[in-house]
Amino acid sequence: MNRPEISITFDGRNCDYSTAFQKLALEKLNQHYSRAPVIEIKLVCSVANKEHLIKAHVHMHNKYCVIEDVSWDMYKTLDLIIEKVSRVIWDQKQKMHNPDHHSATRKDPQNIDDYMTG
Repeated sequence: MNRPEISITFDGRNCDYSTAFQKLALEKLNQHYSRAPVIEIKLVCSVANKEHLIKAHVHMHNKYCVIEDVSWDMYKTLDLIIEKVSRVIWDQKQKMHNPDHHSATRKDPQNIDDYMTG
């Protein structure tokens, strides 16, 4: 499995983050998602009204989603986003390994005609 492409950008209007935050964020993302079934994770960090917002754009093989979280501390927001992204990846991984399909020969308990004809 390939490593996902990970990038972090800052909305420069109100952001002035150190390279230490960016380095920590990259380390955490690489630690959590180095073997995940993900093509790309892009974090966009911004500050509005003293609240720190992170939007995570997650591109998987069968799904694309945008997850966001906000708090008063950017480090806490990063941890919250990592939890949410992990949950989305786990759910998608479960769906891929346990497909919810119905066979054409399988009887549907809700359909009374299946019991009458089969």
